Amino acid sequence: MESMRRYPAAYYAMSQGDFSFLAEAALELRRGRIFSAMSHAMDCASGVSEERWARIKREEKETLLGRLIDFPFPEVCEAWAVPDLGATFRAPVRADVPVLFISGTLDARTPVSNADQVRSGFSNHVHLIVEGAAHSDPLFLSSPKIKGVMLEFLKGVRVSTTRITLPRVEFAPLKLPGAK
Repeated sequence: MESMRRYPAAYYAMSQGDFSFLAEAALELRRGRIFSAMSHAMDCASGVSEERWARIKREEKETLLGRLIDFPFPEVCEAWAVPDLGATFRAPVRADVPVLFISGTLDARTPVSNADQVRSGFSNHVHLIVEGAAHSDPLFLSSPKIKGVMLEFLKGVRVSTTRITLPRVEFAPLKLPGAK
C-alpha cells in the first residue's frame, strides 16, 4: 500500500514531465527478483481476444502511461514464441462447484468487473469485494477479515460478509510548482 500512497503525486509529476518515479521503479525492478518465466508463459498462452485487444488499443490513447500496466505483454510473448491458446481456451466456464471470488476495488490488473464476468458462469459462487484493496498480496493481506471469510467458505457455511472496507488510503502530498 505504500507505493499506492505515492501514485497521485507520481502521476501528477509525470503529467508535468517528471518521470523520476518510473526511473526509481525500473531501477528497483532491475535490482530485485526476476519475474517468473512460467508465470509470463501462462499469461502469454492465455492471450487476449480480438475485442479486448481493440479496447486496450483504443483506451491506451486516453491514459497518461498508455499500456504500461501490461508491460511486458504482449511483446514478450512473441519474443519467447509462446503460442496463444485461442478463443476456445478463453470461452466462458460453466460449473456448479462452489467458488469464492475475491476482488479489490483498486485492482487495475484484475478489476471487479473481470470477476463479475467470470462468475456469471458459476451457479454456486460468492464474491467478496475488498473496498480499497489493490492487486496480489496487498489484496489478500489487507485485512484479517479476508481470512475469516475464506475459512467460512471452505467450511461450507454461509459467509458473514461479501464486502470489506479497508481504511482510506492517505495519499502523499503533491509537490506543486512554486509550493514550499
